[in-house]
Parts: sequence; C-alpha cells; structure tokens
Amino acid sequence: MRQDAIGVFDSGVGGLSIWREIRRLLPRENTVYVADQKHLPYGEKSDEEIRGRSEKITKYLLDQGCSLIVVACNSATVSALAQLRRQFSIPFVGVEPAVKPAARKSKTGEITILATTKTATSKRQRSLLEQHANSVKVNLLAAPEFVELVEKGEIDTPRASRRIAAFLRSHNLGKSDVFVLGCTHYIFLKDTIRNALPDHVTIIEPSRAIAKRVESIRKNQVRKTQQKPGKQRFMTTANVVRFTNVAQKLIGGAIESAGKLEV
Repeated sequence: MRQDAIGVFDSGVGGLSIWREIRRLLPRENTVYVADQKHLPYGEKSDEEIRGRSEKITKYLLDQGCSLIVVACNSATVSALAQLRRQFSIPFVGVEPAVKPAARKSKTGEITILATTKTATSKRQRSLLEQHANSVKVNLLAAPEFVELVEKGEIDTPRASRRIAAFLRSHNLGKSDVFVLGCTHYIFLKDTIRNALPDHVTIIEPSRAIAKRVESIRKNQVRKTQQKPGKQRFMTTANVVRFTNVAQKLIGGAIESAGKLEV
C-alpha cells in the first residue's frame, strides 16, 4: 500500500482501539497498522529503546505512503513523540491520559488514573497532573499485567474478570468517581473494568477524541479524497497468525491483510 494513508502503531494490539475509532469515523481512509509485538511491552523499556523502535516504524510507515501517523501507545507518546515531530515533517497524533477532562468531571475531588509503568512515572504525566489536576486528589496506578490480558485476547474471560477485580480490591481508590484508562490496551478491558467498579464511577478513555483529532488534521491536508472504502493493512513484528486471531477478536471482524514486518 503506497497510497496516501494514515499510519497507526503501538507496541501490540492495544492501538487497535484507536484504529477502530478512526475506521468508524473515516471509513474511506487507507490505513496501515503496525504492532511491534516482538518488542512488547514498551511500558517497561527505556526512553532510548522506545525512541529507536518508534523511529524505525515511522520510516516504514512513511515508505508505505502514510502522510499522518498516530502514535497509538501512551508509552511511545511520552518517550518518543517529541523526537518524531522534530525529525519528520508530517503530522503526528499521540495519546495521553485524559487528566484534564477527568479533573473537571469529578464531583468528589478524587480521580484514579490507570497507566503503564512508563506513563505513570513520566515527566509528561507529572506535567499533566500539575497543569490540570491541582484541585483534585489523584490515585495513579500502574497495571502492566492488563496489557498481557489484551495481547492474549482475554478481555471478557472469567480469568480477566478475576484479575481485574483483585487488582482493584488491592488498591485504595478512595472517593474516586472518575477512572481514566491511560493505556490503549486497557480500552479493550473497559466493560470488564466497568463491572468491577461501583456504579457511580465514570470511565474516560481517549479513542473517540483521538479519531476526531485525526479527522480534523485530514480535512486540512491537501490531497486527493476517494469515494470508495479505504484499504486496511496490518503488520506485526512477531507471529502473524497469533496477531490475526487476537486482532479479529478485539475489533469484532475479519482483517483484510496481515503480514510480518522485519524492522
């Protein structure tokens, strides 16, 4: 696929939660999705490692004709997005925990943010909290084990329910009435997390907002538009069959084309 396309990449299948919303909103766009599963998880890697992987994947996506790239990974956003924007001239869209809307929405003055270790300990996360959450108490939790559940396609199994419920019971959420999903993998666990939280708690995740941002950028890019449905291509740096099986379960349908990427 060397036509004008939207590139989307993540350390694994979590970014498909963002891709799914982009696809719903912009069905005529071509997309190329890269899951860097050979190097999963990004949340436990150094900034230097994540930047290196992000640069290589970006070069591949540019070679495939992508004129906009979504860094659909919170860890890659905090570690590599600034460098990618300096290095490459196309637009990039990143993802980060929705701290500002969560703080504004809370009525109890307390929120909980569920993130990867990398995101939870990043300078960017501290900056977001300082800018937008000074007026509320924030419970910042790292749950890297939830990434493993999604990578196996375990989003609604009894095992997933038990592990999520046990995790939440082991942490004091206080008076939190807003729960932020700060990793794209966690979005696929939204319903299971919802079942483990009190009814009054609101869950916030960024997929729709990211898709709207992509739509806004595409409207301002000078390019040809097409009337037919866009082509969708998927690549993984690990096992193609395993990726395909899990991806189809997560997005609720067949994927058009999947291949192995060596970068």
